[in-house]
Amino acid sequence: MSERQCGAKTRSNGTCRKKPMKNGRCYMHGGASTGPKDKTKHSESMKGNKNSLKTGEYETIWFDSFAPEDIQHYALTPTSAIEQLDHEIKIADIRERRMMKRIKDSEKSKRKQQAELITKIEDSLSRLQAVKSRLIDQKIRLQEITDPEGGHNSLDQLVSILAQARNRHIRSE
Repeated sequence: MSERQCGAKTRSNGTCRKKPMKNGRCYMHGGASTGPKDKTKHSESMKGNKNSLKTGEYETIWFDSFAPEDIQHYALTPTSAIEQLDHEIKIADIRERRMMKRIKDSEKSKRKQQAELITKIEDSLSRLQAVKSRLIDQKIRLQEITDPEGGHNSLDQLVSILAQARNRHIRSE
């Protein structure tokens, strides 16, 4: 009785004698699936994939994966430069909130690995807050360019005052 063999050509010009899978080749020569070849199916299978999510600093945010509280926090994509900065600030704020939630959830566990993860998330959170601060500064500068007469509303004045106070604090250190 002859046992089935893979039959793939080896580097030594022989044939592979391993037991084949259903496709007729062994596990080394037949290969595992690389996923669906259809792009629409592949994007569906990857949507919301959080397998490699560590800190959330570079997390891809899909609108259809928003939690209800995220949907309340988000408006439609803007078209003007100021609205785009507002959009980026909102996305940064959502990332910040999610990272804070991850820290809170991780604090419940007392394992050493969780402590290391919390430290990484806090480092990422600091970088994200710096990015958010730069976005706010850019928005203020852009508003000053587009409206040099200073017709800002009260929220913009508050942001400006906070930015000036932060700059004074940084200079005093």
